[in-house]
Amino acid sequence: MNYSKWPSILIAGSLALLPAAVPAQSAHHHAPHADEHATQNNGNKTETETETEFHKGLNVERLLIKQPTAKGVEIELSYRIVEVEELPAHPMATFIITEEREAENEKHLEQNESKETENKEITEFVKLDRLQMIAMSVSAEKAAETPVSKLTFWDKKGLVTPGKPVVVAVAGLEQHDIVPKKGAGYISGGALEAERLKAELEKPPAGASLDVIDAKLSGNGGLLNVQFRSKGIKSMDTAGKNTYVLDPTTGNRYSVLRVPRLGMMAPKDLGRLGSSFMVIHNRNNEIKAGQRVSIVVAGARQDNVLILEN
Repeated sequence: MNYSKWPSILIAGSLALLPAAVPAQSAHHHAPHADEHATQNNGNKTETETETEFHKGLNVERLLIKQPTAKGVEIELSYRIVEVEELPAHPMATFIITEEREAENEKHLEQNESKETENKEITEFVKLDRLQMIAMSVSAEKAAETPVSKLTFWDKKGLVTPGKPVVVAVAGLEQHDIVPKKGAGYISGGALEAERLKAELEKPPAGASLDVIDAKLSGNGGLLNVQFRSKGIKSMDTAGKNTYVLDPTTGNRYSVLRVPRLGMMAPKDLGRLGSSFMVIHNRNNEIKAGQRVSIVVAGARQDNVLILEN
């Protein structure tokens, strides 16, 4: 399936310059695995050696399922890009999808070619959580002597399992029938352990409490100003991912606003007022005045907070 045609659902970040113009025949390529076989050189070598055959496009060397973390199960991809003049898609069009899901998507698209439906269908894949550098293309002659490049994925749902073939896509280049293997730190049920680690990380400090004074929209609705009092929470604990506003009706989280040069508009102590203040980025003005949300600061949570007009 040619995922390079669907940048709107696969790209999750700002555009970035590529290190070089880099190739693909079609982005849809069923590539054979590297063949391993014994070689003999004039009868002088007696040990078994491995010779890899490279093809044009994406060449996956290995896909390792590693240790669970609070971000998800770590998946490490080692790969090369060979004989590619230009990448067919944005670097964020890089992901792993199971062969079963791939087949379901192809069958659906054969029945319904509407673009709107296409966007809704591609959901069960493991994608990059941030923009990473994509390898430069090399010639087939130099591929063997070129060190592999690596990309890291975080599997939050346990979609990738050892021995179960998957499709790997890097910037729109695909390779099918890739068999994941167990890597360092692998454990069975790693996704459940990742959830436990995440929950542990998100626990508020012992004895922490939160009292929201008010939450008001500003900036034509694009910002949410939150004033609150807290106990047992250090300011350094409030700038991470565990400080946000949650819309309970959609499950969407809204993070602390990040401003160029100034950084995150994390909670600030207002001194003699005995309270703190932070600014939340209200994406697309989704949170409206009159609705109720949950506010979380360093893991301490208060539900049913009314949103006010400024």
